[in-house]
Amino acid sequence: GMDTSKLDWLVSLDYQDLSLAKPFEDQTVTEADGSITVGPKQAVISAEAKLNGIPAELDLVEPLADDGPARSRKVTLILDDKTRNASMPGLSDLLSGTIKVAIDKSGEDAQQVSADLTNARLDIPWAGWSKGAGIPAKVAFNMAKSGSTTTLSDFA
Repeated sequence: GMDTSKLDWLVSLDYQDLSLAKPFEDQTVTEADGSITVGPKQAVISAEAKLNGIPAELDLVEPLADDGPARSRKVTLILDDKTRNASMPGLSDLLSGTIKVAIDKSGEDAQQVSADLTNARLDIPWAGWSKGAGIPAKVAFNMAKSGSTTTLSDFA
């Protein structure tokens, strides 16, 4: 017979309007359009979807073999005023406009978070400071969860 361990194979599936029946990593995934490609060493998922109702871009790599690539979880959330106010209502006094928030959960510990604030207006009234839309600005930090506590660190 043939040694199947030496076979090279690749399966690719495109999907539209996919919703997962069960949460994936504590996230409800709906309205996903994208692809999954599976080979002997890895599964690669690339999609635009809604995570808990928030528009998102997903790029995930899952190793399937010990000699496969490292696990990678990269998600970009697209937050306009309506979406942000529904999911994070306390920010409306400080922030307006569409922002993209990139979250990299590739490591085992903290998540790296970065946000492009260029198209947003920021108002920090207690500091007497504001930034208008169209003025380039970014923020980056690490976010770690331990039980019910979330810690933000390493702001840049």
